[in-house]
Amino acid sequence: MIRIEGLCKSFGSNMVFGDFNFSAADGEIVGITGRSGSGKSTLLRIISALESYDSGCVMVNDSKVVYGKYNVGTQYVFQSAAGSLNQKMKIEELVTEAPVYHGICSRENRHEYFEELMQLVGLKIEMGQRYPMQLSGGELQRIALIRALAVRPSTLLLDEITSSQDKESNNAICEAIKNYCKRNMTSVLFVSHNEQSAALTFDREVRLDTVKSAKFV
Repeated sequence: MIRIEGLCKSFGSNMVFGDFNFSAADGEIVGITGRSGSGKSTLLRIISALESYDSGCVMVNDSKVVYGKYNVGTQYVFQSAAGSLNQKMKIEELVTEAPVYHGICSRENRHEYFEELMQLVGLKIEMGQRYPMQLSGGELQRIALIRALAVRPSTLLLDEITSSQDKESNNAICEAIKNYCKRNMTSVLFVSHNEQSAALTFDREVRLDTVKSAKFV
């Protein structure tokens, strides 16, 4: 669950959030929309502890979000997948490194776990032996998604992850996100300008242009 109370955030004289209130329940998929510069990515960065905020309270699963304090239960999938992946590691290693480290799967069954995740987003298992530079932008976004899902997060933050997908791939990814998150009761904030993604995935939509300075739950 995500709960935000009285959030204030400014960059110099530019106020991004003023007394912003918001909540997302376990298993709920909330679409975050709005014009460029309205604070969509800033909101995700604050929740993931990558960005500081001026005042207010940001809670994830009853724990206060502290800037700079990483929480493996909160996973952020960036719009630029290539920049978030180690180019010197093979895909299977990239996806399974964290779940092995956190005891979610063992070294012995990491390949089977990888296979299960790849099937979730419709990618071929053989890609596991390739490097990120050998995959397309759309394929990399799907790898970044399953890398986040691999640690079984309670909170998933998605920033325009379907922007490089064709219609068929977009549908498959949205269906995979919805099925996974409903089954595992994962709270999701999904930034997207894609109306198709919105129709397939969102339980509700929050447009930051109109609510970033309002009482909204």
